[in-house]
Amino acid sequence: MNKLTLSVFITLLTLGTTSLAHAQTANVQGETAQAYAVPNEDGERALDMGDYARAETVFTDELKRAAKNSPDRPYFQIGLSESLLNQGRFQEATKEYKKAQSLVESRGKNDELTARLYDGLSWLNHGQGKLDDAVQYVQKAINVRKAAPDASLLLMVTSLTHLGQLLELQGQLGQAGQYYSEAIRFQDAHVGRNTLLAADLLESLGSISRRMGDAAKANQYFQQSLQIKLATSAPAAPYTPHPYWQTVTFPFLDGSPNCSKRFDQGSLQEFITANGVTVATSMQPVEATKSIKVNVYVRNDGDKEIQFLPTPPSLTITQPKISIAPQVDPTRLAESVQKKGDRKASWIRFWGSQATQTMTSTSIGGPGFFGYPPVYGGYSYGGGFGGGSYNQWYNRSGNMTIMHTSIPDYAAQARALQRAAEVSAQSHERAGNIAASGLGPTAVAPGATITGALYFDAPKIAEGTVRIPVGNAVFEYMFPPH
Repeated sequence: MNKLTLSVFITLLTLGTTSLAHAQTANVQGETAQAYAVPNEDGERALDMGDYARAETVFTDELKRAAKNSPDRPYFQIGLSESLLNQGRFQEATKEYKKAQSLVESRGKNDELTARLYDGLSWLNHGQGKLDDAVQYVQKAINVRKAAPDASLLLMVTSLTHLGQLLELQGQLGQAGQYYSEAIRFQDAHVGRNTLLAADLLESLGSISRRMGDAAKANQYFQQSLQIKLATSAPAAPYTPHPYWQTVTFPFLDGSPNCSKRFDQGSLQEFITANGVTVATSMQPVEATKSIKVNVYVRNDGDKEIQFLPTPPSLTITQPKISIAPQVDPTRLAESVQKKGDRKASWIRFWGSQATQTMTSTSIGGPGFFGYPPVYGGYSYGGGFGGGSYNQWYNRSGNMTIMHTSIPDYAAQARALQRAAEVSAQSHERAGNIAASGLGPTAVAPGATITGALYFDAPKIAEGTVRIPVGNAVFEYMFPPH
């Protein structure tokens, strides 16, 4: 359970470290830390593996079968709440957590299940931007775990870390650093050193130190974290299914020795290097669409073939609203861009074909039988505008007649046709580039480089995080960079 992950969708709320979705104990580097026997191992396994849809089904079915006074009902209710929370379904999760809170607190016990409830409520409020409430709930979880005989020592570390993250988000850097330090001391004593959990905590301490102006200490923390993570050689290892806490994540951390950035064609590229693998990304909107383009560069300087995208990449939107941006098939996006361009071009051609200009003529003639009365009127030929038809309007005052004739503007029509052709050509070119640049799962040979793009449906995004799986590792980037 090295990753403090509130599922994939909330990963970036935590300043580069992932968060804990549910308070289930786990096995860390061979050391079992099981605090209590769970009534449904299948549901717990689904939560561990990130299969939240299955977890939702399992716990929903258990609730239907369980008697109203069943002692397991509070646990099933928490499991359902966690599965909804981790799918980003906040409204439904709020409703289910109210039920869970009533069931758990009515037992009058301060045990690990109670701490698990408060942990979940903390993450729920965190995800909704209610940071003060999130702080109160995680402090409750910590207090319960300090007193409960069945408390998970491992999850005490995650609660302390979450409290540090919340305080960091609120700008209380000094206090945040204190809780990170307490968490790492606790995990060293009760969980063991050189775990991935320890590496994540060291990254948090490094980020805090850098923000507080101590670059030397920050570099020391970053180096220690890297030493632990690089020892896994995860980017070069073939992907195998595993619980989320065993994922080795290399986040982009400003100031870390394995991270750098540069501008390329107006976009900021973030580079992360680990075990001879370099992955760089930049983000930009796709013109005339509601999609986001993530440019990706991968270089394999190792001596083994690496797996690129053994699992799907993700874009998590954290501002203005937390959500997971669906990945877009580049072929379909290209077709959409091309069709939209062709429709725009057809309208330009249509309206351009209606372009006219007005020709005015004046004539002077003799009086009629009744003198020179003023006359106003008009008529048209051809039944409409353009296409060889014209309209004629005149007025006569005295012996002077002024005639206004509307005739086709062939020059304007030619310009419209040219503009329509340009719009169509540009859309076809953009569509071709999108289709050609799309990246998918592939193998990258030693010494090889691949470049391309990933596309996501993200009509409104102010902040987000991109996760790029490589082998058994994940490279993680925040945009805009923090």
